[in-house]
Amino acid sequence: MSETQASVDAQLSNNPANVRHFMWNDDYIELLSHRLELAQVKTLVEIGSGLGYLAGLFGLYMKPGSTVRGFDSDPAVVAEAHERASARAFSVNFRFERADAHELPVEDASADLVISHHVLTNVPDAAAAVAEMVRAVRPGGRVVAFEPNSLVQALVLDSDTASYPLEDRLRLVRYQLLYEAGKRAKGLGDDSVGDRLPALFRDAGLSQVEVRLSDKAGALVPPYDTEEKRARAQELLGWRETFELNADFIRECFFTGGGSPADWEAYAAWELAQAQRIAKGIQAGTYLHPGGMLTYIVIGTK
Repeated sequence: MSETQASVDAQLSNNPANVRHFMWNDDYIELLSHRLELAQVKTLVEIGSGLGYLAGLFGLYMKPGSTVRGFDSDPAVVAEAHERASARAFSVNFRFERADAHELPVEDASADLVISHHVLTNVPDAAAAVAEMVRAVRPGGRVVAFEPNSLVQALVLDSDTASYPLEDRLRLVRYQLLYEAGKRAKGLGDDSVGDRLPALFRDAGLSQVEVRLSDKAGALVPPYDTEEKRARAQELLGWRETFELNADFIRECFFTGGGSPADWEAYAAWELAQAQRIAKGIQAGTYLHPGGMLTYIVIGTK
């Protein structure tokens, strides 16, 4: 570990504000710090940096005086990231700015490491965003993307769905495929872009392309007696509200992907029934989900 903090362990205890803060196991971040040689990184750039969570964890392993530059398209998020960084005693310099992932305000070949974290799923042109990351990194520097295959989650069985008929389970996969196909066709991103990352890196001219997987599972196992479990339970309790708020967007993607009005009515009813079932299980303290998810970590060298 670097000398960036007096106690890295104290900083690594995940912030319980929301589930996004529990996307990584602390020991895996330490492993990545060695693999990516963070102690030698003087300038790190992150596209779609959000609140600066992952960049903040990486900053714990960078030497004092190093610089982390985070870029996000949401000005409110950028402002909050500034506040969060200012409130912690980092010896790394954090700068958060508003910028589009396809047009970063950084000089060519100016960064040692450029990263993205669950961002390429939502950009109109993932290849263009990767090309911009490559432009920003120096020769010999690395580009790293952390992106999912979201379809996998439609195949993971919780404490109730394990007993569902085969047709019900296949229907859920079909729903997800229709939604993802529509989102891609509309140019709104690819929820399973992780599968395409190695090819995107190769086509962008990166060498020594390496593919790893995150070891994190988003499990929820009773009793819900930790900050992470409580955050995950709270997220699931809000599933119905989240679905209803985003229903117009989901419906539009669903239809574009080839779903019919009848498909949509069945899907919406299924979603709301699942939300009710899960909420009931959580409130009873009996709901269990193994938390399976697939997040690729793709590393390339310029």
